[in-house]
Amino acid sequence: MNIAIWGASSGLGAAMVDYFYAQGINVIAIARNPNKNTKLAEHNITSICCDATDKEQVEAAIAALPENTFNISTMGSFRSDTPVDYISHRYLINALEQSTSQHLLLITSLGCSDSWQYLSERAKAGFGSTVREKTLAEAWLQPLGNKTVFHNTSLFTPITNHKPQH
Repeated sequence: MNIAIWGASSGLGAAMVDYFYAQGINVIAIARNPNKNTKLAEHNITSICCDATDKEQVEAAIAALPENTFNISTMGSFRSDTPVDYISHRYLINALEQSTSQHLLLITSLGCSDSWQYLSERAKAGFGSTVREKTLAEAWLQPLGNKTVFHNTSLFTPITNHKPQH
């Protein structure tokens, strides 16, 4: 089994790389700056340098993956100068549609989609634009033929053959 972790240089992405590596699974780490995660080199984990806001780089990264790679995206923009949530996931989803990869797990934030209504006004003011970007990314999820897409960590709802209601 091959698992590609998008956003593998820090945070949840780096933790997921560690977890799957410890399970003996072939992990491919994808990040704008993979060198930020020193464990990738220490463990000789395959890494792909990819700025996911660049459509051609995303397409090249997908093309470099082994057939039927399971993709997990932890990409996010919280406190970042370069928002990646919407456009990067749109490019990723579009590229995956043309690939042999059969699965995408999109890790999103509390507050996205249906859970927005449960956030406090302070939380909405604090990271509302980031949540908006993630929600747009979720909305871009569309029927992918026989592919399975999971989204929103609070729901992990499989989406098959229907357009999300947002």
